[in-house]
Amino acid sequence: MLRPLADEAAAAAELSPETVEERLAIRQPVVEEELERRELGQRIEREAPEFAIADQNGVEWRLSDLEGKIVVLKFWATWCGPCIEEFPHFVELLKAYEDDEDVVFLTVATAGSPRDEVAAQIEEGGFTFPVLFDEQGLALDYEILGYPTTFYLDQAGFIQFKRGGFVESGYEEGVARRIDALRGQ
Repeated sequence: MLRPLADEAAAAAELSPETVEERLAIRQPVVEEELERRELGQRIEREAPEFAIADQNGVEWRLSDLEGKIVVLKFWATWCGPCIEEFPHFVELLKAYEDDEDVVFLTVATAGSPRDEVAAQIEEGGFTFPVLFDEQGLALDYEILGYPTTFYLDQAGFIQFKRGGFVESGYEEGVARRIDALRGQ
């Protein structure tokens, strides 16, 4: 994140690579802390649109049935490269939270993702998480502008955080921070 700017500044100031590394190492935690503070400080506080949608196994999921739980709701598409790249990390999160009854992870495949392609990707990846099929325009209700997009809903069903895109570095830690923030930690 700081690297391109640091390299440019170092070249202009004729600093050695060692000096640049030293200064980045000192500054990086401060920058990361500030970014985390800003990210967690910007809550959306909007009631999440209700849904009643079946998953790949025919099980109907209703948001109202999840009251009292933290819901991590990920919208994705079969044609979205970053969405597919995110899945192995998503699976690691599921493993980390598998015994936590207070957190639910759901994915929503877009209306433009044919069921057979979704099924093929799930099978190919060996994924077992619930995949809901957006055949009711849920992406419109949640005002999705790009994929992947992940929403973090609090125990009362309000959207508190929204994260667009996928960045591998710090992914699991970022999700955990949001979940902890929703727990009041």
